[in-house]
Amino acid sequence: MQLSKKFLDKQRLKGDYASDRLVASTFTDGKQAILYELLKLDVNEIEQQSNSAIKKFLISRKANPTWFNQRKLQNGQRLFKQYALEMMALLGAMSLPYCYAA
Repeated sequence: MQLSKKFLDKQRLKGDYASDRLVASTFTDGKQAILYELLKLDVNEIEQQSNSAIKKFLISRKANPTWFNQRKLQNGQRLFKQYALEMMALLGAMSLPYCYAA
C-alpha cells in the first residue's frame, strides 16, 4: 500500500490517549525503572512479571490497521537489530546542526 502525504500528515496529528496517560502516570508515580525493565523483555517474559498498569498496557493488543504488513514489520525489525548502533549514531549526528541552528 502506498501511503500518501495527506494520510501521513493526518496520522501525525493523532494522539494515543492510553499511551500518553500511562507515560504521565509512570513518571508522576516514579515508576520509570519498572517501565525500563519491562521494555527489555519479550512478551513471554513480560507476561510472567507481577501485575501492574505498565504490564497490562504492554501485553494488550490493538487491532492492526488495514495497511499493516507483518512481513515488512519483521524485515524492519531485523534491519534495525542489525544496524541499530549505526542508525542511532547517524540520527544523533544529523540532528546536531538542527539543534545548533535553533
